[in-house]
Amino acid sequence: MNRKSIIKRIVIGLLLAGALTGSIVCYSSQSQSNKETAPGASDRRINVVLAKAKTMDFQQALILQGNVQAVRVATVSPRMPGVLDEIFVDEGDKVVAGQTRLFQTDAMKLTKAVEIAKHQVTIAESSLRERKAFQKREQADHDQAVINLNRYKVLREKRVATAYEYDTAETKFKSTAAMLEHAKALVALAEARLKGIRSSLQIAKKDLGDSLVKAPISGYVCYRLREPGEMGAPGIPVLRIEDISTLEVSAFLPAKAYGLIHEGKTRVQVKVNGTDLGERDISYKSPTIHPKLRTFEIKCLVKNPPASVAPGAMAKVCIILRRQKGLGVPNDAIQHRGGRTVVFTVNNNQANMIPVTTGMETNGATEVASEKLKENTDVIVMGGFLVKDKSSVRVLREKK
Repeated sequence: MNRKSIIKRIVIGLLLAGALTGSIVCYSSQSQSNKETAPGASDRRINVVLAKAKTMDFQQALILQGNVQAVRVATVSPRMPGVLDEIFVDEGDKVVAGQTRLFQTDAMKLTKAVEIAKHQVTIAESSLRERKAFQKREQADHDQAVINLNRYKVLREKRVATAYEYDTAETKFKSTAAMLEHAKALVALAEARLKGIRSSLQIAKKDLGDSLVKAPISGYVCYRLREPGEMGAPGIPVLRIEDISTLEVSAFLPAKAYGLIHEGKTRVQVKVNGTDLGERDISYKSPTIHPKLRTFEIKCLVKNPPASVAPGAMAKVCIILRRQKGLGVPNDAIQHRGGRTVVFTVNNNQANMIPVTTGMETNGATEVASEKLKENTDVIVMGGFLVKDKSSVRVLREKK
């Protein structure tokens, strides 16, 4: 091997050694860099949002749907059977109790019945006057017979009148007395007949008055169920009237809540078509529970309702069973760890787990109890599902 070949091999060996050393240095630097930035590094923190625990009003409530209905409703039908001559109102008309005419039934026939009854009364009155005149005549004949009998009795005692004359006067006395009794009976009969006919006249007048039906309550005509010319009869509705000045909200509750509801004491929050009617007392509680449905009805009054609330609307009913004050946190703050219910607080960018006992839930907040949790304590409401006890956290903002 010559000298040039030896030098060439030495140079190549040096170059290979330098390249190997550079690769080792680069690999070591990259490994160190990756180690410093690898996941789980000690400076990694979880982003969280906080909210404060506050003393709040909590309530146990039963939320369900109910119906709005009018308290006073009248389904009006004819009092007398017959043809509906005329209907004076239509759907949507306002009516006033005792004043607004609604409809008339068979007025001509009933008017004629009144006229006939009046004519019969006139005849009966004339007959009574005749009977009374006959009674007066018989009374005069009887009075004269009494006088004659007394006269013949005196003459008979003085032996001036014969026995035949006395007997004739006595017979006349008895005859006139009988005729007088007959006349009195005829007068009594005529009076009774007149009384009966006058009663018939009163009934005919009442029937005529009943043929014209007026509004039994004030309100609005909701339904018109018959038309003129159709037959009407008692019990067959012609109109339906509802008084919308006083409404009531009705709802059916499960039987298990029966003992918790107290008429005049239990409060109800009512909303109808987005209109908040506020809190109201329960005005009615069904005295029984339906044996098949296992429900009972409650009602609350709504006097002078707003225009947006009308009978037939659906109502959202929140029945407040119990109320109390307590410390509350947003529902999102409640977490579950190891079979326990907990919340997380933050101290020096470190999460602290606090076990709590939960109570009622109201408006997105849950009642909690713990000796370690006080009012205005910050609790984690966002990011809490990633947090463990003693986790490092970064507070982004506080939830209002």
